[in-house]
Amino acid sequence: PDVDYEREELVAELTAVLVAHRLGKGMNDIGTSAHYLQSWFGQCADKEKARAFAERHAAIAADYLMGIWQQVNTTERRAA
Repeated sequence: PDVDYEREELVAELTAVLVAHRLGKGMNDIGTSAHYLQSWFGQCADKEKARAFAERHAAIAADYLMGIWQQVNTTERRAA
């Protein structure tokens, strides 16, 4: 199995869930995300290690994306 690819998929999907939650977007398709994450976690040899890695890196990515969103949002308000 390609551990790097597994981690990439886990981080990307978990980041999407975190950002949607932080933006207050409805999670109508949370089941889809949960199923997708569960599928990838199922392929991991060390599930606990994969979970910890995905949580840590998804939080970092979500913080980064939210920082950009806040900058853009602030700039747009000033321009209006």
